[in-house]
Amino acid sequence: MMIERDGVRLAYDEAGTGETALLLVHGWGTDRSSLRPQFEALRAKYRVVAVDLRGFGESSSPAQAYSIEGYADDLAFLTERLGCPKVVVIGHSMGGLVALDFAARYPERVTATAVLEAFIAPSERALDGLRAIIAGLRGDNYRDFAARVLAHLLGPRIDPEERARMLAILAACPQHVLVGAFEGMLAYESRAAAARIQSPFLYVGTDVPYANEEELQRMCPQLVIERLSNCGHYFPLEVPDALGAVLARFLAAETSR
Repeated sequence: MMIERDGVRLAYDEAGTGETALLLVHGWGTDRSSLRPQFEALRAKYRVVAVDLRGFGESSSPAQAYSIEGYADDLAFLTERLGCPKVVVIGHSMGGLVALDFAARYPERVTATAVLEAFIAPSERALDGLRAIIAGLRGDNYRDFAARVLAHLLGPRIDPEERARMLAILAACPQHVLVGAFEGMLAYESRAAAARIQSPFLYVGTDVPYANEEELQRMCPQLVIERLSNCGHYFPLEVPDALGAVLARFLAAETSR
């Protein structure tokens, strides 16, 4: 399905019914299919919407800046047009930052927030790593460089066909989008946004420290932290059952309030 905002097409899937609406937001270099296991599992009980962020998947790829705030504004537009006055927003990686910003700047629209591993309050070392990736993405061989980055993040347990499919999605992304979205992540003031979160808040991480979880917990006393071990960054595809159990507990607690 498609919806248009100021000439930009935003692709999305929608399924399920129920009083609670869930909004799934994918990460950098992928599309809404990277959260397909969660979409399929959650639609049995909830109304679920999964969007292709502008620049990715089937959405338009205009020549523009790609900021986290701009992506969150797209979510606000989409949920309003779809008649979702309140949602539980669930975002993975870069999509986790988009979910964070949406919850911070549109608190009246968010029932609860779930971030699936993202650079929140990152260390200087992590920021240096992001800067190095941007430099590689600006080069002539950006597709090969981006493929190496994604292949590392996908983890060893992902099915080979799924791995090939995800790399094909990445290869179709325009260079200006890959660079612009990464620049948007690097520029984003995640600490300021996290300090404004009022909704129930779940952070799911792995054994690799993407977020400064101690600082995040101090800023957000309501934060619940869960950890999935022995998996890569794309754990929504790698260990969907384990993540499903975490999300089920969180949603059951928050939707029963």
